[in-house]
Amino acid sequence: RAASRCGGRAPPAVRASVDTNPREEARVAGDARRVPVLIIPGFLSSASEYEGMADALRRFDASADVSIVPLRTADWYPTLAGGDFKEILDAVDAAATEALRRSGCSPDDKKLRVVGHSAGGWLARTWLGSAPYKGRVYGGARKTTLLLTLGTPHYSLERYPFGRVPEKLFDDDDAGVGRLEDEKNILKNINADDDTPWTASRAAQSTLALTNFRYPGAFEAGVRYVSVCGRGVVGSTPRRWLARTLGLEKNDQKEKEKETNARFFASVGAGVSYAASCGSCDGVDGDGVTPLLSAMLAGGWELVLEGVTHKPKPKVFSFHSRLSDDENENENDDDAWYGAPRVVHEWAREVFARDE
Repeated sequence: RAASRCGGRAPPAVRASVDTNPREEARVAGDARRVPVLIIPGFLSSASEYEGMADALRRFDASADVSIVPLRTADWYPTLAGGDFKEILDAVDAAATEALRRSGCSPDDKKLRVVGHSAGGWLARTWLGSAPYKGRVYGGARKTTLLLTLGTPHYSLERYPFGRVPEKLFDDDDAGVGRLEDEKNILKNINADDDTPWTASRAAQSTLALTNFRYPGAFEAGVRYVSVCGRGVVGSTPRRWLARTLGLEKNDQKEKEKETNARFFASVGAGVSYAASCGSCDGVDGDGVTPLLSAMLAGGWELVLEGVTHKPKPKVFSFHSRLSDDENENENDDDAWYGAPRVVHEWAREVFARDE
């Protein structure tokens, strides 16, 4: 599987490390040094789904001390009804402190490497920030050296088919909008462009919009941002897919033969998700959930992985990526998402790259 990089050459992959303290020497053999890595699960995902990813990172670099924010699927449920993400961020903060402690670092040592999958990536940006969120300042940037996001819809417009319940991030919405406008004026936020979708009114009712409003792009100095996204699932509407299949649109015979029911579900399902994120779907490429257009954070490093999908594919919706037929026969459906061991090895070098 080919991987392509945008945004210039990345620093060479070398093994970074931190010193252990005397209390940890009994646990860490010899003089080995540990690199604290924290995985933040995606929306509606639990920590158990990332054990394979964590194991693959440990195998990639023996110095890695990998932990996962201990979230359960049920922890996300309140956000479906307009709840805020404070409890999720509190869990991230506690896990970050524990990850540093386990690695022999002080709570504010700038050694932590964060890997955020899907919504976990943009929530990590919220946690890095220094402005209060529901009365608490997390300031995770002071302890973080890297944020690597996997299929994160950083720029999602949140235009979900069934709508979304606005979050109540401020006690009074109008007062909240006014406070955010004041922030923009004081900080000379680059989102001052009138055409931006990340307005104060949206930011008062959406944590994702608030994150883009307050912390645009690779915002935090001293934190290396790496955006990783798979491609190979091209979105479509049912009508367009049907037109192609029936030959009503120009398409060669070989391509028509490849169209299957599985491809239909993958392409149309991706189209629904892509449209919610970036407003369009036909011809939009991505990982089946997040389009490339939304995944790449401005100002950071970018890594595109061919044929990599957002999550392990349910067998009924399994589709063939751009690999050859012979290669597909040897593919395991669970072996093409970000957490599959061989895919982890494609992006793990960025986690352990030399700090700049």
